[in-house]
Amino acid sequence: EPVEYVADEGIITGYNEELFGTFDNLKREQLINILWRIEGKPDASELENNFTDVPEGQWYTDAIKWGNANGIISGYGGTTLFGLGDNIIRQDLAIMLTKYAKYKDIYVAAGAGVGLQAQQNERLGAKLLFQFKVIAGWHINDKWALEIFMHHFSNANTAPENYSYAFYGMGVTYNF
Repeated sequence: EPVEYVADEGIITGYNEELFGTFDNLKREQLINILWRIEGKPDASELENNFTDVPEGQWYTDAIKWGNANGIISGYGGTTLFGLGDNIIRQDLAIMLTKYAKYKDIYVAAGAGVGLQAQQNERLGAKLLFQFKVIAGWHINDKWALEIFMHHFSNANTAPENYSYAFYGMGVTYNF
């Protein structure tokens, strides 16, 4: 039912009728497009396109112009590039969701932890494991809530561009 809801509302539609792309990496333009659709696809035809790598008339153009005009997205520092086609990395996701939360005046939650993970291989032992989670959530109506989250586990490699053990997702919850 939750997947049907976001599909029926046109928030997340997949690539076409046959292909949703469940296990594909999320691209920068896909995330801002989801947020723009949640907002009801506000008219962006009069907004300026500040990015040289974002052509006019594409499925993502208005979403990117809207996101930029509202301070939700920006390009790569010191350039006119948005990063079209680039995968969302954890720092991008955290920044975009935090800026969107500020735009919407909605909650943002974050947590971090350190622990040990047992290893069961030829060398018994444990390894240090860092983790953190960022969540932005809001109510769609009186029954449904939408949360976008990033949960990252790292084996001590905390570089912002680290993809290892990252889990990104969107959840729809139903309030009883």
